[in-house]
Amino acid sequence: MTRRGIPLERQQALWLDFQRQLPDPAWAELCLERAEALQQLLDRRRALADRAIVKSASAASPSFLPESDLAPRHFVWLGEGLGILADQLRVGISALARRGLIANDSEQQEALRRGLGLMLGDRERRSQQPWVRWLGSGDMLNYLVNGLWQQGLIRCADGQRMKWQTLCGVFLRADGTPFQPSIKSNRCKNPLKRRELDVAFLDGLQPLRAAAFSPLQVPIDGK
Repeated sequence: MTRRGIPLERQQALWLDFQRQLPDPAWAELCLERAEALQQLLDRRRALADRAIVKSASAASPSFLPESDLAPRHFVWLGEGLGILADQLRVGISALARRGLIANDSEQQEALRRGLGLMLGDRERRSQQPWVRWLGSGDMLNYLVNGLWQQGLIRCADGQRMKWQTLCGVFLRADGTPFQPSIKSNRCKNPLKRRELDVAFLDGLQPLRAAAFSPLQVPIDGK
């Protein structure tokens, strides 16, 4: 799997799938051992990445860091009108955290939910959300936001023209510096990266959206 370039997170998921395919205790134990070994590698890699982030952030020029801990923008979530509930969005966000694309803590997961525009209660509607620190690559973030936009699940004020500026007002890089609107051109060409985001997040929203649409409705153009 490693020679084929399959990410460690995906390899772990495959071993867990393999152990359910044969009713053989010895086979199941072998698969679980492989999955546990991969988890150890993932934990070590994330620990090293966290150290690098702290070191990089401490060395970053203050002029390139955001002035506030609160994000200045957020998208507008349209998923509720398509029958997608808050708990269903949380499942996808948790999957992103398990894959190390955002921090695996409740604050960052809530920040992403709010950054995508799903606000719960007056407190959230009346306050700004924290920045979301994106730990993955910029092309994966481009693919994620563009995928949600094309599915008609998110929009923003002033429409398409402000899509990428809104992204830059929600997400920070792993080193704590803001993304630039040039992320618009950072398209994800790696099929394994795209598949990882599809499996973790985007695919789980498409069936719900399809069930919510009536045949007479016309999808919103998500260029």
